[in-house]
Order: sequence, then C-alpha cells, then structure tokens
Amino acid sequence: MNKKKWLFLFIILFTLLNLIGIYFNYKFKTNEFFINKYIYSSFFQHREDKYNINKNNIIILNIDNKSIKEIGQWPWNRKKISNILDKLINYKPALIGIDILFSEKDRSSPSNFSNNKNVENYDKTLSKTIENSDIPIVLGYTFSNEYNKKSKNRTPYIPAIINNKDNIPIISANGINLNIPLIQESSYSNGFLSFRREKDNTIISTPLLIKYKDNVYPALSLEIVRIILGERNIDIIRKNNRNYINLKNKNIPLDKNNNFIVNYFNISQNIKTISILDFLNGKIAKNEIQNKIILISSKATGLGVLTNNPLNYLNSSSEIHATIIENILFNNYLKHIDNEFLMTNIISVFFSFLLFLSIFWGNVVFNSFIFILLFSFSILLSFYLFITSGLLINLVFIIFNLISSFILSIIFYFIRNKDDMKEIKSAFASKVSKEVMDDILTTHSKNARKERVSIFFSDIVSFTKISQTIKDSEDLSNYINRYMETMSNIIVKEKGTIDKFIGDAIMAYWNPELLNFDNHQDLALTAAINQIYALNELNKINRQNNQPNIQIRIGLHYGEVWIGEIGSKTRNDYTIIGQNVNTTAFLEQAGKYYKARIIISEDFKRMLKQEYVIIKIDCIKIKGTNSSLNIYEVFKKREKTKIEEEIINSREKAIELYKNQEFEQSLILFKSIKNIDILNNNHICNLYIKRCKNEIIKSNNFNYSFEYALSMNKLLINE
Repeated sequence: MNKKKWLFLFIILFTLLNLIGIYFNYKFKTNEFFINKYIYSSFFQHREDKYNINKNNIIILNIDNKSIKEIGQWPWNRKKISNILDKLINYKPALIGIDILFSEKDRSSPSNFSNNKNVENYDKTLSKTIENSDIPIVLGYTFSNEYNKKSKNRTPYIPAIINNKDNIPIISANGINLNIPLIQESSYSNGFLSFRREKDNTIISTPLLIKYKDNVYPALSLEIVRIILGERNIDIIRKNNRNYINLKNKNIPLDKNNNFIVNYFNISQNIKTISILDFLNGKIAKNEIQNKIILISSKATGLGVLTNNPLNYLNSSSEIHATIIENILFNNYLKHIDNEFLMTNIISVFFSFLLFLSIFWGNVVFNSFIFILLFSFSILLSFYLFITSGLLINLVFIIFNLISSFILSIIFYFIRNKDDMKEIKSAFASKVSKEVMDDILTTHSKNARKERVSIFFSDIVSFTKISQTIKDSEDLSNYINRYMETMSNIIVKEKGTIDKFIGDAIMAYWNPELLNFDNHQDLALTAAINQIYALNELNKINRQNNQPNIQIRIGLHYGEVWIGEIGSKTRNDYTIIGQNVNTTAFLEQAGKYYKARIIISEDFKRMLKQEYVIIKIDCIKIKGTNSSLNIYEVFKKREKTKIEEEIINSREKAIELYKNQEFEQSLILFKSIKNIDILNNNHICNLYIKRCKNEIIKSNNFNYSFEYALSMNKLLINE
C-alpha cells in the first residue's frame, strides 16, 4: 500500500475515533472527574497545603467522648442542653446552628411523672431558651424518600424567600423528619441536615436546596450563610449555561445535577473544635466564641455518622456543614470549566491528531514520547486549574481518548509495518492468551464485541487471615505464586483464557469462537474440579512449610458478555465485561453462604455434556437485577451413586414443595434427610428448615406474600 493510501487510512481512522469519542462524551455526560476517586483524592491531598483557609470564623462545639463520660450517657435531658445554650448565648456568638434532631419528647422530663402543671417540662424549657435568645439559633431537620406519618402536614418555618423564576429543577423529597413541634416552632430559622452520598458513602456534591410539598427549603449551611449576610432572598438563576444560587453578591455554582461540589480542606487543622465539657468547665475564653458561627454537633463514638472525604479524613456532619459555610462565605468554590463539553472535545481531538501525526511520520518510540508528554500535560494542567482557580475538567474522558488514540496509532503503525509484527506479538503475549492474541492479529481488531462464553471466578477462602498469619513478605509471595501457578496451569490445560488476577482471585473464560469444539462448559467445569483436587498436593507443601492450607470457592456461569479492549484511566486491557461477569463473581461469593466449593448456574448446567455429581442448591435473585436463576453445587466428575441419587431426588423434591408453598411438607422432608451428611446436605437442609419455619409464621399475616427466589446481597453472604 503506497503512502497516499496509508494517509487516507490514517485520516479515516483519526476521524472515526474522534467522532466516536465525541459521541460518547455527549451520550454519557456523567461527572467522570468524580467517578475517578484516585484522581479526585490525589488532587485534594496534593493541594492541601496550598489551600488558604479563613480561620477562626467557625467553631464546632463537640459532644465528644469525654463530655459523655463526665456529663452522662446520651441523650442528655433537654434542661442540660438548655443550660449549655444559655451559657453559649452569654458569650455572644454571631449565630448558633444545632446539628442535632429533637424528634422525640424528653422522657426524663419531670412533667412526664406528674399531673401538676407547675412541674417543669424540659422540652418547654429548651424551647423558651431558643425562642428568647437574642442570638439567632438555627435548628436542623432531615429529608427522606419515605413518607413520615409523625410529620404529617408539618413543614419547617424559614424566613427566607426563595425565587426560582427560571424553573430550574430542584431535587425533591417525599418525607421529612422534624423536631417536636414545641422545639421546632421556637427556632429563629431552620435548615436541613441531609446530604447526598455516593455509593461508597463519601460526600462529594450535595444539594443546598430541596423541594418538599411545592416549597423549596435551604440546607443548614446555606441558611446560616444567608442569616450572616443579612439577606432574605435566595435566587436560583441560570447564567452562562450554568446554574447558580444567588445570595446577596455571591453566585454559588452548582453542578449539572444542581448540587454543590464540596471544596474540602483539613478541618482538624483549620476549624477549631471545642469539647462541650471544656466549655462548661470555663476553659474557653469569651473572646474565643464572641462573634463566631457556632455549630453544635457530636463526633462521639456511636452518635454521629462519620463520612470519609477525599483527603481520607473522617468528618462529622457539622464539619461538612462548616466546610460548605467556609466555601460560600469566602468564595472558595469548585466548578467545572465553562463549555466543558466543547473544551474537552477540542483538547481530545488535538491530542489525538498529534499522536496520529507522530506515528505517521515517526516511530513507536517518538509516538510513546508524545503520548507520555500529552498525558503528563493533561494531569498537570488539570491540577493547575484545580489549585489556582477551583476549576474541574473532564480529565477521565481526555485521558481515555488519549489512551485509545495511542493504542490505535500503535496498531496502525504495526499494520503498516508488517516486519515489526513480532514486536506486537511480544507486547500482547504478556497480557492475553495465545488464542486471543492470534484472534486480534487475524482480525486486526481489539474492539469490544458481544459473545457467549463460559465465565470462571475463583477465590481463596479467608485469604486476609492467611496473609496476616504469614508474616514474611517473601514467604507470602512464594505461597500465593505457588497457588496461582498451579491453578493457572490447570485452566490453560483445559483451553481456558486467564482474564486477570484480582488479588488472590482468578478470573478466566472459555470463548467458543477461539476453540475448535463446543464443549467449553465441560472444559471449564473440569478445570474447576481439578483445581479442588490439586489443592491436596498443594496443601502438603504448605504443611511442610508450616503454612496454612488453602481452600477455594469457584463460580461458573454461561452467558453473553462484551469482549475486547476495554479502557481505563491508566491503560487498556483485553477483557470481558457485562452483567454475566458480575453474576459469576456473585456465584463465587455465594459459596460463603451455602458453604459450597463449586457453584454453577442453570444456564451453565444446561450446556454440560458429561456426567457429574450435581445437586440443586437454591433459586436466587441477585440484588440490582430483575431476573432469578437456579444454582447448583458440583462435587465430582462421575456418575452418581445410589445414595447420592436418593439425596438429590429427596432434596429437590423438598425444594419443589417449598417453591409450591407447601412449607410444612417441605419442612418434614428436609428434617428427614438432614442427618445424611453428604453432598453438603446438612448445611443446606438447615438453611431450608429455617426458611420453612419463617414462612409458616409469616403466612398467618393478612398481607402475606411469598418470594420463592432468595434475594442475595453482600450482607446475606457475609452473615
């Protein structure tokens, strides 16, 4: 192929890659910057010393462990809290925010034990203290997604006027948890305490406004800032294609979901926290509190929920409110760059062009140098914008496109230069199996495609404990490498492809498209059974070395997956992904609950052609999916004995009775066979006996409904 044709191919590849990249950047407009917690945390940690904090504006009055030890077990009676507020009011702070919910009446109040109206009511005492305070006291409450009967027809009072002329969507709540009316109605104002949490429980961005019953309510932090600024109006506005909360002269930026991105700093070093006990004992001077914003909260063990932040510090809810208050008061915001979609696409296309140009008129070394240069520049530029201006850019997309362009440019180079084919084989050989490598080189494609494969997951039982037992790092390395070598050889011998090692876990698959025969399920199951047998010899060596025995769990499943080159923030792997991969991993984990060594799905079992000792365990529904699947335990590769046949038939009959809601008959049958302790029978029978008893009790309820499939989640597995 002459140079013009290669140039034409070069232009086509470059154009297609960038059109696809732009499409995906548009189609999946997610907050990739925050999805990538490694970059997010790293930026915060490296910026920590450069962040300028306006110290001494906010003080957290903490109900800590020593306060509880000295004053008494929480909850304290409301009179004690009233006394704390009285003393605090005398110190003349600018404002008091209470990050505590008084949702129940004080049961220790003397009025509960007397009909005499003159006997003190602690709730009333606290409410009068709050109401008569010449210092603004802001109470908290929480929103939820569930309707709360206790708060029926009640809403919190807020003096703020919230305007949303542009009808910008506001996050809504279905339920509210308020203080008792006596206390709620005594406050100067109120703000909600609720946060938006990520799946890992961190708080990255959170709403400052929530809609409830056609009204919009501010967060505790926003309401405190509003009062401090002496402004009544809160405006929700759209400006330059971005949504803001306008408060006096401040434009508070919101992300695309109308949440506020929290700009974290090291609170323990920059915001003063005072123990309530020290305050009550007179150890705190008046000038330390005067004209300060005071937040009352608890960080005592077992009281408040502590949240991990990107700096890897545990924060109480008041510390997060304090962070947001500081962010707003001193304009220390984080926000995405203007026209982020356009900017990221321009940068990505330009970087892609440079990479393709370097490979077309250069070589692999020069191309790699340009890639490293552009990669480093992307990180440094993003970090610079972050620390100097609080600007965020969709770095994950830029890096992903950069890596994709780099890989594609390398492939382009090696297709163009066939003499260098051995080099690419060597590069791929360390990542994928020979069959996969030959497939890539034959098809000239690593693009992800759908295929039906047999998927394998294995994991060492209690490896964390084992790693703690073997103290010497070299011994532990030899121990795990010996295991991995043995198990890997078995998989390869049975024509499997090892996808990856995940700690002590092994993920593999059998792809019929790469094999010359179609019984890949039998190959996968044979490998699993042989691994169980191989542990006997392996554990002999372990015992000779005074090291723990190894036991493993294995999950096998058959289904459709995406297979091909999949990108991440640092590199691309040739791998398989999809729901069926997750299902297989879950089957392996389910072995904890069922005490099973090898668990297979019904889809996998249906494709087997050889004889095995297999028995049905259960029908499960994995949390987060809509479908259920039957699962089976595999023991040996041979025909069943007579006693095994009887146990299998009896247990499956008992399971069928349970499925048909004949719980008493099922219970009798399970009890009759549970003492025949083969095929993991005793443990499985005991599980069903417990479930039958529970269903018999629940069936007496008026609104009883039966779910045959057991809903599985990590909590149940780890019971």
